[in-house]
Amino acid sequence: MTEAAFSWTDENVARLRTMVDEGGSAQAIADAMGCGRNAVMGKVHRLGLQLKLAPGGGGVAAAREARAGVSRAPATPKAPRPKPAPVAKPVLPPVTMAPVVDPTPKRWPKPEGPEAIAIEALSSRTCRMPLWSDFHRGGLYCGKPVSAEGSSWCAACRQLVYEVRPIRAREEAEAHALKQVRQQARSGAFA
Repeated sequence: MTEAAFSWTDENVARLRTMVDEGGSAQAIADAMGCGRNAVMGKVHRLGLQLKLAPGGGGVAAAREARAGVSRAPATPKAPRPKPAPVAKPVLPPVTMAPVVDPTPKRWPKPEGPEAIAIEALSSRTCRMPLWSDFHRGGLYCGKPVSAEGSSWCAACRQLVYEVRPIRAREEAEAHALKQVRQQARSGAFA
């Protein structure tokens, strides 16, 4: 039989069980039955059977010796390994100071004065610009009145959020000049 045409019939399963009980290896059983070694190992696993190892250990060499009738001396038990000496854990000094960090990245205003508020105190009419403070004060927000209804920032924080970029300013100026030329053309100034 070829591996592709092989199927596990009741007769083949019974034959497999007897060969496993006799102590045959997966390869020897596969060769005798005309199927692959992996097929034998899979079926043995699914049936809950256990392939027996050759006496004195396992592996290919031991299986070959068992088939050839050669016996080896039993393996001598290994001496237990000594346990490594315990390593003392280093004692670290307690950390008492917070790391020094620049509290105002990007030139943002420092959280000083009565306007600096916590997140719980924010409302729709207070500036919601996050401010960086020292380690002990925690996260604070600007809290000044907003510049316009529906805005999220006060006038000072709005300038920080909407920084004018030189290229953007030039593009806006060119667009404004083009708009004026179009309006003049519509009004007949160039006629």
